[in-house]
Order: sequence, then C-alpha cells, then structure tokens
Amino acid sequence: MKAGRSGKGVGLANWVVDRTSGFLDARLSRRSFIARATLLGTAVAASGCAVVTQPGSPYSRIADCGPRDLCGDGFTEFCCSINDGVNACPPNTAPAGWWRADFSVYCNGTRYYIDCNEVCCGPLRRDGFCAGCNECRCAHGCDTRKVHCNYFRYGQCGQLIPNVGPIACRMVTCVPPYQLDLGCTPSGAVDNSTANHFTDCSRYVPPPPPPSPSTTVGSATARTAGELLVAVRGVDGGAYLRRFAGGEWSPDWTRLEGATSSRIVLASAHTGRADVFARGSDNGLWQRGTDDGVHWSPWQTLAQFAGSDPAALASSDGVWLFVRGGDGHLYGQLNEGSGWPGWTNLEGGVKGNPIPVAFGQQIFVFVRGADLNVYARRYDGTAWQEWVPLGELTDADPGAAALSNTMLVFRKLGAGLRYRLFAGSSWGSWTDLATANVASRPEAIVFQNRVYVFVRGLDAGTHYNVWNGTAWSGWNSLQGSSDAAPAVAVLGGNLFVFVRGPGEALFTRRFDGSAWTDWLPLGGTIAAVTAGA
Repeated sequence: MKAGRSGKGVGLANWVVDRTSGFLDARLSRRSFIARATLLGTAVAASGCAVVTQPGSPYSRIADCGPRDLCGDGFTEFCCSINDGVNACPPNTAPAGWWRADFSVYCNGTRYYIDCNEVCCGPLRRDGFCAGCNECRCAHGCDTRKVHCNYFRYGQCGQLIPNVGPIACRMVTCVPPYQLDLGCTPSGAVDNSTANHFTDCSRYVPPPPPPSPSTTVGSATARTAGELLVAVRGVDGGAYLRRFAGGEWSPDWTRLEGATSSRIVLASAHTGRADVFARGSDNGLWQRGTDDGVHWSPWQTLAQFAGSDPAALASSDGVWLFVRGGDGHLYGQLNEGSGWPGWTNLEGGVKGNPIPVAFGQQIFVFVRGADLNVYARRYDGTAWQEWVPLGELTDADPGAAALSNTMLVFRKLGAGLRYRLFAGSSWGSWTDLATANVASRPEAIVFQNRVYVFVRGLDAGTHYNVWNGTAWSGWNSLQGSSDAAPAVAVLGGNLFVFVRGPGEALFTRRFDGSAWTDWLPLGGTIAAVTAGA
C-alpha cells in the first residue's frame, strides 16, 4: 500500500489480506506476531492481489527491517511515539484491553500496558476485527516498534465497543487501568516479557496543551422557590456552599468537613430537600442532605469507588443519582424520599461523567463512550432501555437539555460544537452550531421555555447561544475571563451563571430574561476539577 492512500483504501487492502490469511489467526497467539507477519507476507504474495503486493506495501516494508530490530519484535510502539509525546490513546483510537508486567525496573516493579485499538472504520474481517484504516508500518524506522499492525484484543476496556481495528499503540502506566478514566474492568492478564520495554518519549515533544474541556466550576440548585445553593470544591479539597435567599447572598462560605476529589454536585427534590454529592479522597461516593438549607446531615457513603464525578437529577419521582464504576459501567439509583435503595448496573463502557436529563416522564442519561462517541440510555418510566449510539467523536462530556417536546444533546470536538435534536420518538442528524471557538464542555439548561447552552471560549470568555424551539439566537458574550466550564442554575425568573475568574474566585452573573447584571465576586479559592476528565 503506497503512502498517502486513503483510509478506505487501506481498510479494503487489509480486508483482502484477511481473506487470504485469516485461517492463520486461530493458530497463532499474540506472542507469535513475528511468525504471523512473515506468514502474512507469504499469503499475500500467493494470493495474486496486486493491490497489496506492490513494492512498498506495509508488510514488505517492515520485512526490510532485521529480525533483531524493534520493528520486528512483534510488539506495538508506545503511544507517545505517534501522539506528539503524549502517553495517551491518539485520536480515533480507544482503550480496548490491558495487561500487567511484573519485575519491572519501572513503577516500583509492577507496570501496566493498555492497548489503544483503532476505532472501527474499515470493513469487518472474518475474525471480528475491523480492517485498519491506517498503514501498518514501523513508527519511525526500524529502531521503533510497529503501529496499526496487530489484530488483538484482551477486551477488559471499551466493552461498549463491539468491534475495533488493529492496535495503534500502547499506553503505559504505574496505576491499574481500572482505577483510571479508561473504562476498564479489574480482570487482567500478565506478560512479564514486556516489563522493561522502553522508548524515548522525549524525542517526541508535545504541543502546548489546549484548555481543559472537562473541568467545571461546581454546581447550583434551587432548593425552594426563593433559595439557591451553589457548591464548589476549594483548593483544600473541601466542599463549600453559599446561599442566595431573599435577593441576597449569604455573607460567607460554609465548609462541609471532609476531603473531596471531584466536582461538588447538588440536587433538590420537590419537597425542598437538597442533597450534595462528591467523590471523597478515598475515591468513594459520599452524600449528605439538608431540609432547611442550613443544617446538614452527616456524610454517608453510597459507593466504595467512583470513577467519575457524580451526576444528580431532580425529577417528579425524586432524585436520580448516576456514577461510573471502576469497571467502566454506568450505575444509577433513585431516591423517592425514603432513602437510597441501591445501585442498578446500566452497563456500557463509559468515559468521563454522565449527563442526566428529564424529558417528560422519561429519564435520559448521556455519556461519552470508550470509543469517544456519544451514547444515550433511556428510562421509560418502568424500565431502562438499551444503549443507543448517537455517533460522532467528542473530546469532552456532552451537554443536554429538554423542552416539553424537544430535547437537545451537544457534543464538542476541537473548537467546534454540534447538536442533535430528539423530537419525542426519533433523533435528527448532527448539526453545526455555527463557529463557536469552544474551549470547554457545553453546559445546557432550560430557562423561560428556551434552551441556553454555555461554553468557555478560546478567548477565556463565557459565551452562550439560545434555542427558541425553531432557531438559534447566535453567540453572545458575557465578557470577563474564566478558566473552566461555567455552571448554571435557574431560580424562579432568574438564570444564574457561575465561573471561576481571576484569583480562582467564584463570580456570578444573573439574567432576568431581559438584562444581565454585572459580574459579582463571591470570593473563595476554587478548584476547577472533575473526577472523570
């Protein structure tokens, strides 16, 4: 395959290779890749398929390297080598499995490898893999290992993804993958022959990192008709709250003792009770509540391990709570006023933080899948339906909001924002939301029967767009400067926006439907952090 051929061409050629050599797959293990590559070359040559046997094909090119070169040792190159120095899965790949290597000179003796497989884009091969859409090659010559060549999957990561392509590269970590935001389960494999594999990542200098798309300043909720609570995580790890009542803010922050490691999340039931949720410093999920906005119950643990920020939603039935578990599955439960009944495993392979939305009597929860696409699951009032793939890559958690007859879901990729409409029974197609220059995850909310979507722009300002049911208003700027995605809340006839501004303090603006107030500093030293980046 000549360099420069399109992804579809590469995929088709790899599919042809599979048709001629797939009978070998069942007879060769992962650790037989040297023999497998040699046999593949023989099979292709015997097939008479000129499209994959021309000079310069990936197989003959790799064969040009000697058997003692890294490119011929059967293993895949480290991700930092092909991902601008970054030890992470590159775009259009996803974690698909992992193994452990003991007796390593790194990581105090135990090291973990995560395979980043291509997201399916080529034709489906007979072995269940998708033909690769990138050229199988050495990463950077014979002194580096190969990339986009090995068709193998351990399968403990990305279990929402039924089919993947070849392994693009390998991540390496000193922390078990199931404790990271990778959608991996604890079940692992061991291969100590990889314990001391090494590549010089300093040769591949990464570009300056873009603004984080995942951090969010905190959350706010209207506890009663005239009272708003806002919660943030301080730089000391504590959960801090402030009240807005009678048209005024309380004079200072109230600290809820304990240490947290996630965004602080609030939700209020129709009874006026408010709950606060956070991932603790022990990685467990913790909750406490208040009936008057002042006195709080003690912290109680609701889960031993939370792999994401908690997500809470008040509905007519009570308060829904969602979190990603250590196995990458989504878990949810409903407090109907008599306590927390226990978790329901909603399965899936989830990355990042869940986003729940009430649509009439139905509950939707949106997630970023392990393949970096948007997925939705629906509770119809009686039971949870199956996951629905909404497609399209996203590099941040989605946003969503619902009017009485229309729901919108938003997804960010790079500096662009797109949305998709659900009109009660079917989804429309993804549509660009003009030129947004977006630098954060979208935050959406309904105010005065309109959907408002807020983002942090590349200029560090806060921007919003309004959907009136038929058309968008266009982007508006709230000026000022922030370094995290905004948080939003509605109290009666007012829409509140909160950002972390200069000095890491919390700032707010209020909109009554016709005019915005100036930015009001609420003080504090706020940590913009999420557990599920």
